[in-house]
This record gives sequence, C-alpha cells and structure tokens, in this order.
Amino acid sequence: LEDQGERFQLGFHGSVIWQRDKQFGTPWSNHIRQEDLDLAHHLVQILEPFYEFTLQISNGASAQVAEVVVLIDQITASLSTVIANNNDIYPPALQNACRAGICLTNKYYLLTDCSPIYRIAMVLHPSFKDEYFKLAKWPWSWINEALALTREMFDKWYKPRKSDPNVIPPQKVPAKPQTGVLAGLRAAAVARSVDSLSNPVDIWLSGGLVLQDGAPINGLKWWVEQKHLGNTHHGLLQMALDILSCPGEFHIILHVSFGRVIHADYSWFLYSNNCRCRAYLQIRPRLCVHQETQPQCKVSK
Repeated sequence: LEDQGERFQLGFHGSVIWQRDKQFGTPWSNHIRQEDLDLAHHLVQILEPFYEFTLQISNGASAQVAEVVVLIDQITASLSTVIANNNDIYPPALQNACRAGICLTNKYYLLTDCSPIYRIAMVLHPSFKDEYFKLAKWPWSWINEALALTREMFDKWYKPRKSDPNVIPPQKVPAKPQTGVLAGLRAAAVARSVDSLSNPVDIWLSGGLVLQDGAPINGLKWWVEQKHLGNTHHGLLQMALDILSCPGEFHIILHVSFGRVIHADYSWFLYSNNCRCRAYLQIRPRLCVHQETQPQCKVSK
C-alpha cells in the first residue's frame, strides 16, 4: 500500500507539472535538448567554409574562374567528411542535410563542366596546371578533354600566324664552317629551334608549379608580372590574361531545418566581356547549359 501511495503521489505530481506546462509553458516538443545543441554546433562547423569563401569572394569583388572549381572541391570534401562519419560523431539529421548539399554541389559541377572556360583557366593557372586534376583524382578522360580544349582555343585564337610564303628572305653569306666543339653548336641550335616550334601548351605543362609557402598564388597577378618581364611563354601570355581575367561568381543560400533542406536558392554567373572569351563560348555549345537536369548524387551511405 505504501508503494502504491508513493507511485500515486509521483504520478499526481507529474500530472500537475504536465498540466502547468501545457497551460503556462511551451510544449515539451519545442524544448531545446542537448542533441539539438550538438546539431547546431556541428552545423556551424560545416557552414564555416561557406562563410570563409563568401568573404574571399566579396573582398576580391569577384571570384576568378580558376578559383571556382577549387572552392567547390573544398565544399564537397567538407560535406563528404560528414557523410562518411568515420568517427561516428555526426547525427543522421546532419548527414542527410549534407547529402542534399552534395546534390547541390554536383549541379554546380555540371555547370562548370558545360563551360570550357573553367577547365582552361585551371590549366593556365601557374599553381594548378594539370597537376590539380591528377591530385583531385579526375578521370583521365576529363583531364585529356581539358588539355584538348586548351590547345583548341590556343590554335584557333592565339597561335601566331605563319609568315607569308611569298616573301623572299634576304640572301645570307655562307658562314665559315666550324670545327671541334663549335661544330656542335649548330646542331644544338637546330634542336632548340625544333623544340620551340612544339605546342606551347605542352611546354607550359612541362614546367613546375609556382607556389608561395606551399599555397597557390594569384594566377592573374603572376601573368601580369610575366608581361612586365617580357616573357610571353611561347604565345600563351595573352590567352592566360584573357581567360584568368574573366570572372565567375556563384551564390549558394541553404535553408536547413533539422536535417532537411527546406529551400535552396542558387545563382550562377559567368562573365565573358572579353571578345575572345565570348567567341570561344560559342564554339562548343553544350545543351546541358540550358537544361534543368538533376545530377545523380554519388555518395556512400
């Protein structure tokens, strides 16, 4: 009887508290619990790169095209870490939100894939070239296409014109034949001239990467300095200045509510005021630019 009385008293006391909260307080379902605070803490960590990239783009007035792919890769890596959840520290609600974020970044990847300018800008960036694609484990077909697009643009718009065959070169007096070590200079000069006639893109890719304290440099500023030094890089200078000075901006606004994206606003801008850039965008038209296709989410559950 004593046990029943104690249980009745506890039940009555709990009923009074429930009635009081229902009448004067907020429902228990709306109370903030510790797991809600943990979710908010993890969400802040995930959204931190978005904030940093927004500041980076805003301070520079506009994002250069070579930086767009890198920013998307970093965002994708951050979201993929949460989805993998190797340390089992992220709640399922946050994983679901990151899966939705991966779908959104895949759409931006589709837009960059539809525009050759982005891949050409990566190839002409002194800190990236084709090495970035290899480190990011891009398929070889994508890498080869990026290099082919770069060569195609150079050959069509920037390759120096051949000299007029009708022009008769001035006659030169036969040089005195050389002997010994000097005789090998002529063969070396011919070999160097043959190398200089090879594709400038291949010569550019054969060089090393330009980094500052292990971090990428400002590619456009580097090419401007090369112009002041008089180094045209076998004709790639003007092409690099035209491409890297073409800004591209992207804006992502995610509205997340307890593990699900309730609304997503996004916009994409690719400015090509330069006449050569605008003309090249018309060379290889892609239908996917005008289609609202939904990319597949390639993530592991």
